[in-house]
Amino acid sequence: MADRLFKFCSTNRAPGFCLPFLGCILVAPAFVLAQERGAHAVDQIVVTGYREERLAEIPRSASVISADDLTRLPGNNLVDYLARQPNLNLRATLASEKFSGVDIRGQGDTYTSNVLWLVDGFRLNAEDLSGADLSTVAVDNIRQIDVIRGANTVRYGNGAVAGVINIVTRDVQPGTEVRVRGRVGSYETVDAGADLAWSNDSVWTALGGSHYDSNGYRDNGGLEKTDFSAAAGVQLLDSFSASLHLNFHEDEFGLPGPRSSEEFFGSATDRQGTQFPFASGRTDDNRYRAEFDIGDKDTGILTARLFRRDRDNPFRFGADAPDDPFDDIAEDSARYELQYSKDFEWLSRDHALFAGVVGDDVDYVRTTRNTVGDIAETQRGNINHRAWFLAADFGLTANLMLSVGFREDQFQIDRLNAQRVTDLCADLVVIGAPPNQVTFCNDPGGFSAGFETESQRDTYRNDAYEVGLVYTTENGSNWFIAFATSFRNPNVDELALSAENLRPQTGDHLDAGVRSVWSRSLESSVAIFWNETDDEILFGLDPFSAPQNINAFEPIKRTGGEADFSWRVADDLELSGYLGYTRARFKNTAAAVPLVPEWTAGLTVEAYITDAAGLTVTSRYVGSRFEGNDFNNTEDKVDSYATVDAQFTYALNQISLFVGISNLFDEVYAPSVYSSNYYPAPERNFYAGFRYQIQST
Repeated sequence: MADRLFKFCSTNRAPGFCLPFLGCILVAPAFVLAQERGAHAVDQIVVTGYREERLAEIPRSASVISADDLTRLPGNNLVDYLARQPNLNLRATLASEKFSGVDIRGQGDTYTSNVLWLVDGFRLNAEDLSGADLSTVAVDNIRQIDVIRGANTVRYGNGAVAGVINIVTRDVQPGTEVRVRGRVGSYETVDAGADLAWSNDSVWTALGGSHYDSNGYRDNGGLEKTDFSAAAGVQLLDSFSASLHLNFHEDEFGLPGPRSSEEFFGSATDRQGTQFPFASGRTDDNRYRAEFDIGDKDTGILTARLFRRDRDNPFRFGADAPDDPFDDIAEDSARYELQYSKDFEWLSRDHALFAGVVGDDVDYVRTTRNTVGDIAETQRGNINHRAWFLAADFGLTANLMLSVGFREDQFQIDRLNAQRVTDLCADLVVIGAPPNQVTFCNDPGGFSAGFETESQRDTYRNDAYEVGLVYTTENGSNWFIAFATSFRNPNVDELALSAENLRPQTGDHLDAGVRSVWSRSLESSVAIFWNETDDEILFGLDPFSAPQNINAFEPIKRTGGEADFSWRVADDLELSGYLGYTRARFKNTAAAVPLVPEWTAGLTVEAYITDAAGLTVTSRYVGSRFEGNDFNNTEDKVDSYATVDAQFTYALNQISLFVGISNLFDEVYAPSVYSSNYYPAPERNFYAGFRYQIQST
């Protein structure tokens, strides 16, 4: 194997990526001499639904990124940290966290809808194709990030197809806590924030604010954003708690668009340029959450959550002039979740039961304007969604646990599309008018032109189930296997430009693996998966009509696996790494799903120079893949790439200082490519900052 790796390093443009791996080969025989260390990854707590459980109890491949990881590891934004996890592949178009994400296990362009993002249980995915807006999440307020791969539809619902990324924010600690942070970097980036929290035995409150401003890597690629949060809660006795959480976000961003093949492979100036200096957008995204817990371990706990979101997103793609009008997306959503959970003992074994109901009501409006600023088209979608689920964990023996679950779901959407018609003048139904009302163009209170409307109601009924086993050995290692089904309903964007009878996609999923504890200093995990999806919702495949959203003509089969390890070589040196393989193919034609690399890998080296100072170096490799529109696999593949990042951290008492380099070897690469149009990622760049914390009891 060593000779193959040396050959790979000598024939690929990845010297920085290979060096750490070669170092592992040289020191690997000494692993038996590794020092003892503390808690294992299998003992980490993961939030599944509303329940906290040990990672070892989950019959899925899972990873946990802690707050400590986020401070030690190099990175410019949330996506940088997640893209270093097994079988999570970076996707981006703006070279920032805006319109960026990660693809789990080879979803291709549907990653925005097939990967579910949560922040403290709040669904971050929008009701269109934009996915989750990660610019609304403050990294320094994160307690941990739980990555659960595979189908999780029973416990999380629509869209939890390839996996769930659950972001858990910091708890308020007893006493008073003040945290201040600042950061500067390349592209005139400035980032600053502060948080204040106070708590006693029964009451707590927290406030936070931050401002970020960057010109961005690309011309017209800037991002400026402001966030504010407020929360308060009470704890009465041990059987009742309530909390209210408010988050307000606003931003402005540029939309530089892609670069041609000649520009991408040209100079750095060519890559950073733009054809659309006036394309831009804004976002106002406000989230509100109220949560109540009633009960205790004896009676069980009833949890009620109420969510509200209002989002407004004016934007203009490909704008030619500074006064070009903005199109707009407005989303107003309300959601309730009610769950009962009970841990109990039966036949001298520990068990757990979960049951819940969920409801969503969403009003989504997308407005398109013509060149003079008049409304040209309006697409409206009103979503009414209801579901219930039942799940349980049964302790069959002292070492064997069975997990089962079922979910039933009803999704209804009323669509109304209104398009301006310039060659008609009367007998036209106008959007917003009472049903069947006729509006004339010469009506003094009417419109200068008519609107032709089309309405439709779609109702989908789906169900999902799961069954899994976890076996734990005496040394703490555990084996797992699980089978689950999934579904995803079409979203508003997909229905607005769709073939007739667009229907939900469904899938079958099989996962198996082992999390091994070799010693207190060495542990690893290996997982394999199989997934077959029917009627997958894709864009632009029909060769007999204009591009539109359709159900795939054949099933899509995804197989593969991931492996990772963590090894404390000595008190002052730790290594961790991963390897991912995903084969995503159309079942009958064997064509590869575009933008899905088969191989991904990474390695992290952490060296503690002193008790207060440490250096972390990470490397990441992403294999070649077909372009985004190459469903027939007839074009050349997009090149593989490898990046290396580094960060030096110095922490003493309440203050932490850090300086970092991203893309150390100045690799030229593009996470997203369509028909030889490239969205380049930043080349070598730098950052530095501080964190200051005061805690008093």
